[in-house]
Amino acid sequence: MTFVFMAGSSVFAAGPDIHQLGPTGLAGTLEGKTINVMSVAKGSPAEGKISKGDQIIGAGSVAFATDPRRELAVAIDSAETEAGGGTLTLSLAGDKTVALQLAVLGSYSDTAPWNCPKSQAI
Repeated sequence: MTFVFMAGSSVFAAGPDIHQLGPTGLAGTLEGKTINVMSVAKGSPAEGKISKGDQIIGAGSVAFATDPRRELAVAIDSAETEAGGGTLTLSLAGDKTVALQLAVLGSYSDTAPWNCPKSQAI
């Protein structure tokens, strides 16, 4: 069993279900097809670009249509490929768009998580 802890996260957080949003440095709660930003980690790709209280409504120019966590995960995977160049574009409420620079980790191999450089990196 593996546990992953992010800087500033708490295992016993009080209040609503707060979800860590991968390598973005964001944590948020779900409200329908929106992610409400609850915190932004210092030194993260989102610092200075997204603030507590912002609402993430989509990835790229496409609004979330189903579970925002799954759609965001797909967008992160795509951004981390060589073709994606590490750029994750998020749409925020208020007609704002921000681009976060993530590490380029490549794609998952056919044998993932075994013999997979991306799996090893994360």
